[in-house]
Amino acid sequence: LMRIARDTRRRQDAGIWQHIARDEALAILEPALRKQHIPAFGARECANTLHTLAKTRRRPPCADILRALEARALVVLGDFNAQEIANTFWAFATLKLQPSEELMAGVMKQAA
Repeated sequence: LMRIARDTRRRQDAGIWQHIARDEALAILEPALRKQHIPAFGARECANTLHTLAKTRRRPPCADILRALEARALVVLGDFNAQEIANTFWAFATLKLQPSEELMAGVMKQAA
């Protein structure tokens, strides 16, 4: 994912065909990521993956992955440090999405 995001940023002027190739690559990776990797993610992996997805500026965002990452973030919320929380909310803001009320409440509770 990070390589796709990096390559996307380098080639923004290259034309629409590269956006199609990026979307196809993400579509291939999504099922494995959602089923095999996200369930084992810790706080850092959740934050970094959300950050990377936001860097691709993919529209519309991969809803299934976002839901899975948000659900996993709730499970490992107690392990998030300040930087990981900042990266997570930056990603939601960049994607123009609202985090779930549960995630917002969990972060507020952890901060208190």
